[in-house]
Amino acid sequence: MRATTGRTADRLGWSALRFGAFQRFFLAMFGTNAGGFHYVAAVGWYSLELTGSPAAVGVAYAANGIPQLLLTIHAGVFADRIGARPMLVIGLATVGVVLITLGLLALGQDLPFEALVVSAVLVGAGYAIASPGSLSIVSELVPPSAVSSAIALNWFSVSLSRVIGGLLAGFLLATTSAAVAFIVAGVLNLVPALVMLVLKLRPESSTRLVAPASALVRPIPETFGYLRRFPTLGVIVLLSAAPGAVGLSYIFLLPTAAVELGIGAEGLGNLLAATGVGGLVTGLTLESMQRRFGTAGPCSRASSCPLRRWCCSVWHPTP
Repeated sequence: MRATTGRTADRLGWSALRFGAFQRFFLAMFGTNAGGFHYVAAVGWYSLELTGSPAAVGVAYAANGIPQLLLTIHAGVFADRIGARPMLVIGLATVGVVLITLGLLALGQDLPFEALVVSAVLVGAGYAIASPGSLSIVSELVPPSAVSSAIALNWFSVSLSRVIGGLLAGFLLATTSAAVAFIVAGVLNLVPALVMLVLKLRPESSTRLVAPASALVRPIPETFGYLRRFPTLGVIVLLSAAPGAVGLSYIFLLPTAAVELGIGAEGLGNLLAATGVGGLVTGLTLESMQRRFGTAGPCSRASSCPLRRWCCSVWHPTP
């Protein structure tokens, strides 16, 4: 029966789920991602409740995003130095403690907007610390043959948790208060941090890079220098950054949109949940698409796949 289940998982592109450590990681990341999108809904709604100003919503989201912009590269350096799991535990525990504290302080009273901004900075810093580890740790949980499956399922978890987290946030904001929503979001981050703490990693994967003491200053110029030496990677980074800078900002407009549409907090949750539906399809099919079309490496115009032959002819045209 177990062998049949394993073959089914491989056929569906879910081979990483055959490994117990990744199963626990997948559930933990589902919890923290749901908590993250739960927080996105709650902080925007609470900002409107406190100030009535769409500009204040933008300030709160900016306060959350600036630490992630400034600290993520350095967090990647430290993940190389001390390992992905410690960074995950530290980052998620920080987010959990800050949000639970914020929720407890907000029970029965309106906090100053400045307190919300400070908490947003701390939450953003926590997620920045955890973010690189949440991606790199998969290679320490599954063998190389299942890494592509683990990555696809990791992103599937993000999309699924966006749906669940958005619906849960909308329900709590509509039926209780933002304070309760913050506490729930905190728990959804703190519990996964404890799960990460006891994850069993593959011994052969526990290698660390030795980073120099000056690594706090040097990572940013080194990163841009590396991208300049490898233009293809630079293009990939730009393609990744462009949607976030231009397109994904619509998420931050959803609280104001929910008010203007008259659909309330529950409608806000539905709007946020709807943004994750497309990602569910991608996460379920990504590994099988990679197997069929490939990801990187030399092009093959002799491939049996017409789409891959066409991509190769565009990317590497014949002189």
